[in-house]
Amino acid sequence: MYDLLSKRINDQWKTNRKLQDATASKRGASEIGLRAMKVTLKKCSLSLLVLLPFALFGLWFAWGIGIIPDLGLESGYYGQFNRVKHVIEDMSGVTIVDHWQHKDVSLEDFGFTLRLSDGSEVNVEFLDATPEKNERNQKRLRQIIEKQINSTKTK
Repeated sequence: MYDLLSKRINDQWKTNRKLQDATASKRGASEIGLRAMKVTLKKCSLSLLVLLPFALFGLWFAWGIGIIPDLGLESGYYGQFNRVKHVIEDMSGVTIVDHWQHKDVSLEDFGFTLRLSDGSEVNVEFLDATPEKNERNQKRLRQIIEKQINSTKTK
């Protein structure tokens, strides 16, 4: 009887030990998976930290030289064009009929054909290497545009 009891206890102990080993191996596998995931996450984070500045610089450069289309912002390749366009759009009695741009490494020249409230059309131009083209003050730009409209109307 003692042998039978001893054998049962021994069998139970072996069964429990197998369960413990199986649980430990599963836990070990999950810990290995967790470690591998952490290493992968670190590599991805490092790659992102290295590649993100290059990607942002590439976007900034493309925006600055006009590869990215006009977004209506008052900075970048189309900045001065949009600044003038916004001033004209805020003027009462003036409608933009057409516009033109001389695109190169920088936006060299641009102009607008405007329809006035009396139905007449005038051209307003901003040429490269003139102080008017580089003007950033909106009040001053409005004066420049009004001056060009008045000088064109009298011709």
